[in-house]
Amino acid sequence: MIGETLKITLDEMMTKNLVSRSEYDRIFEKFDQMMMKNLESFKGNAKTSIKAKIDTYNNAESIWTFHLKNASVSTEKETLTCERLKIVAIDKIEPDEKKGKGNVKGKKKEKKPKKKS
Repeated sequence: MIGETLKITLDEMMTKNLVSRSEYDRIFEKFDQMMMKNLESFKGNAKTSIKAKIDTYNNAESIWTFHLKNASVSTEKETLTCERLKIVAIDKIEPDEKKGKGNVKGKKKEKKPKKKS
């Protein structure tokens, strides 16, 4: 919601020529950096659960996108609710995958058929 509200506000400001495209991009870049910095502080062993109705989902090249409705995100300390939530997740990559030797966890490497002489 915060990012969506920021986008709406900046779009209005651009329409009124109050900010340039480069300022718009710079503001969003700073917003993303600050969000990442704040999210990193939540690392740890805290358990989080999400309850929602799945509206749509998609998997393309090991990147999952879920669009949820009436979501409730709960931690050990609090529960947050929202009408719509988008989650983007990437399949886990094994350490040897980074070196080009492995596969995404849970997927088997395909064998090439042998040529018959």
